[in-house]
Amino acid sequence: MDTTASREVSDRSRGRMAGRAVVVGAGIAGLVAARVLADHFETVVVLEAAPLPSTPMPRRGVGQARHPHGLLVSGAAELQRLFPGLREELSAAGAPSFDYGLRTSVVLGGRRVPRASAQVTVQAFSRDLLEWTLRRRVLEDFAVTVRDRSRVEGLCWNQRASRVTGVRLEGGRTLDALLVVDASGRFSSLPDWLEKGGQVRPAQWVTDAGLVYATRTLQAPAQDFDALFQPYSAPKQSRGGFAARLEHGHWQVTLYGAGGDHPP
Repeated sequence: MDTTASREVSDRSRGRMAGRAVVVGAGIAGLVAARVLADHFETVVVLEAAPLPSTPMPRRGVGQARHPHGLLVSGAAELQRLFPGLREELSAAGAPSFDYGLRTSVVLGGRRVPRASAQVTVQAFSRDLLEWTLRRRVLEDFAVTVRDRSRVEGLCWNQRASRVTGVRLEGGRTLDALLVVDASGRFSSLPDWLEKGGQVRPAQWVTDAGLVYATRTLQAPAQDFDALFQPYSAPKQSRGGFAARLEHGHWQVTLYGAGGDHPP
């Protein structure tokens, strides 16, 4: 860790309350939550059920990782605030930044949209690279620990079941916490955990557009664009596509269809 990062961590450590916060899930949401909680708690433990790779590569349990990801302006600014130098690190790893209006080829209704500067800079990269970079940065804070192969099976409650006091891990072990954050994503068991604790099961609303993606990552030469976008247009055109240049000269190409018109 360089001296600048050390100084930032030291400055943030002042005023932390004694006690532990637990984050369930070491994806992007869980890592960002851990970074914020590290400003307020003496220790933060991130628990991940799957094994975590030591390099940027796909991992089990992250079904959307193989599809395109990118930082738009507001998201990039917020992550840059929480992780100073993040965008520069991604750039050093090969993630391209480009003017979305100038370097994106867009087709609407069969016609190519003229390109012009939008003064909106976006950055494209694999989700694997972003998550790995965030995890490495989070672990620079001495208050944060990330434990993989640590499956959470339930919540611990006080005697009146009015407050969560920790988590129960696979094998029966428990981990006390002043605060528990569930960032386990689409496979979260939180509704079941709350119900088992005597709480009202949260209501759910589901809106399904019948949208399905199919993505391949390819090695391809440079083009006169950094992204290619053809959106679907309901109700007549139910198919669309997107391609983006990533790190290491890779291109991620996605075809998608809505309303049940799915790519193979």
